[in-house]
Amino acid sequence: GFGVDIFDRRVWKSVRPMKALELSAYCVAVLLAFFGLSFLFTPDWALTNFAHTNGGLPFSFGGRYLGLAALLAAFAYLRDWRALAVFAAVGGALGLIDFGIYAAVGNTLSNTLQHLFAGFVGFIAAAICWKLHKQERYAA
Repeated sequence: GFGVDIFDRRVWKSVRPMKALELSAYCVAVLLAFFGLSFLFTPDWALTNFAHTNGGLPFSFGGRYLGLAALLAAFAYLRDWRALAVFAAVGGALGLIDFGIYAAVGNTLSNTLQHLFAGFVGFIAAAICWKLHKQERYAA
């Protein structure tokens, strides 16, 4: 093996909890990316295998929007400008992706443009938050 006895208690005492949490977060990120790619490229398979149904999707979307709203409120409350910048940039990218999807499937112009607008607003907000982070960092 790797020269490490995983059953030795000393090995586990030397593991830093923050590194373990960081590794766990990366593992969950990879899993979420797998889910996302599955829904993009094999939606029927993903719906069947990830315990989703078409009838439950509006509720699933609702729960995710509420979760995202809670994250956004938490980042704002903590004044974590970097996290807010990343959050807004990802939101901007999602807006542009949705714009492309809905334009391709022939959604109404009004609904399609709403996503384009949301994408631009996300990127503008990301730039503002990043600037605030830089100003706060240099002011300290």
